Amino acid sequence: MKKNLRRLAFHLNQQQFLTKPESAASRTGSVSGITKYQASLILGSETSVKFYLTGSVEGLTFKVGEKDYIPVQGSDGRYSITVSGIKSYELNKAVELVITSGTETATISYSPYVYAANYWENEEIGKLCQALVAYGDLANTYFNNN
Repeated sequence: MKKNLRRLAFHLNQQQFLTKPESAASRTGSVSGITKYQASLILGSETSVKFYLTGSVEGLTFKVGEKDYIPVQGSDGRYSITVSGIKSYELNKAVELVITSGTETATISYSPYVYAANYWENEEIGKLCQALVAYGDLANTYFNNN
């Protein structure tokens, strides 16, 4: 573990070795009733991706993998679905929310690395985003090699 922490410190001090990840979230398809799709990263005691939906969610189903989700309506009228428990070695993997209504399907893909890429050079949080990528890369290497 100490070796990996030293690598992380090296990466953070030698930023030219970090590679900016892909910066595009993706959406395929559409579902009647949803007029806007958004996603964001939540960092707290655990890492989560939060999807935001504008429109009507009545009669729609929401899944990530095999797990069903029920959207929660916020005070701003938007609905949200929070996918929690993203592991350090999964930070580079997209979370795919599949929304269905009858024969219509929309898939929204978003990952913590997409968030990091979008704010990579931001004065306020750019270094944090770069650290997130370095941490994710090292965790991925560690868990895939042990």
